[in-house]
Amino acid sequence: GSRKTTFALQFPGVYVIDTDGNLAGPETTIRHGIKDIKTGKLLVPPIDPNLTYGWDSANFTSVGETKVEVPMAERYDRVKQLLTASRTLDCQTVFVDSFTMIDHFIITKILKAQSRDELKPNDYQVVKSNYWELLTKLKGTGKVFIATCHEIPMYEPSPSNMMKEVLVGYEPSLSGKVRHFLGAFFTDIYRCAVETEA
Repeated sequence: GSRKTTFALQFPGVYVIDTDGNLAGPETTIRHGIKDIKTGKLLVPPIDPNLTYGWDSANFTSVGETKVEVPMAERYDRVKQLLTASRTLDCQTVFVDSFTMIDHFIITKILKAQSRDELKPNDYQVVKSNYWELLTKLKGTGKVFIATCHEIPMYEPSPSNMMKEVLVGYEPSLSGKVRHFLGAFFTDIYRCAVETEA
């Protein structure tokens, strides 16, 4: 809800690989703005009524005229296929929305391959290897690339009141130590936040 997708959709010539199916809200905001539900008053003006972008889903594919759901354990491979195909697309930017869902795809793939329902400590090296592969494919597109990720708030005991916790920062919502090495592959990292007026 911090407008990560809204931000990324505004890049010129963007091609979106959607993993969480949440493009409708950001697209509406960009094209039509935000209106008060009760009064119909325009609260946020449209950013770009003529928004255009390319799009594919990691969660669904088409067989003829039929939309077919991609099984969860195969969605990571679908993302890789879409990245490979994006090299020949007429776009400037590849936008992967979001790494948090790709994390689920990778873990589901690993667990299915091993017929288990939870990761073991040595599985995290395999998770990390999958991310190396993903980042290599992103760089191999030859395009500017953007990836979004949800975050986890980090709390510590308050120094002035041990019964309370204080927010000390945020980490990407990714498994294991992957969250610590991933940022090194991006030239810029932004944190989107929504602030309410007082």
